[in-house]
Amino acid sequence: MTAVPDFPRVTVTIHPDASGEVTIQGISHPIPARADIRAARQAALGMVTLRAAIALGRPVRVTAHDPDGTWPLIVHPDGHVTAADIDHSPAGPASDRTFRLRTRDGRTSEPTRSALIGRNPQPAEGETVQTLFAIYDTGRQVSKTHARLDIDDRGSVTVTDRDSTNGTAIRLHGTRRPLRAGASLVLPHEATLLLGDLELVVELESPSEE
Repeated sequence: MTAVPDFPRVTVTIHPDASGEVTIQGISHPIPARADIRAARQAALGMVTLRAAIALGRPVRVTAHDPDGTWPLIVHPDGHVTAADIDHSPAGPASDRTFRLRTRDGRTSEPTRSALIGRNPQPAEGETVQTLFAIYDTGRQVSKTHARLDIDDRGSVTVTDRDSTNGTAIRLHGTRRPLRAGASLVLPHEATLLLGDLELVVELESPSEE
């Protein structure tokens, strides 16, 4: 496993009242009080994922403090959190993993390794994709071809904005990160994909789950 640099310096502090803060290179980002310590911890690590790991495109080291103790962690761009001395790899044959798309009204796609999503998604000339997932959107928040998703051989899903009108964003435990037009980001586990204001859930699957 490639060594994870000590930069940037990231600390997470969760207080007994389930509030907390994330400090990245001396800049503090408050975490409002949550229902319990676990929820506050998830919110803080979600912020680290979006503001540090994804921003840098690599894992980052975190020193976490909460009422249960203090320990070193590594936060990965795909949202996985591991102990600093553990080499984490997703369980199962990642190269065979797929994902499903699910709308809030319950519509789902077939398992796939690549998808275009939008009101009437169409591939560009010469582009190949397994799934075209049309989203019913009377409010026209979603562009005709809004975004593309791909899963790599490690089981990480990347979302790419297709110069959409209302933008694409990722929300994880209350923290929202927009994509620049045409840009790509790794989609963390448990994150919600936002197409304008419309929510889309991406569910990872292993071959044994199909």
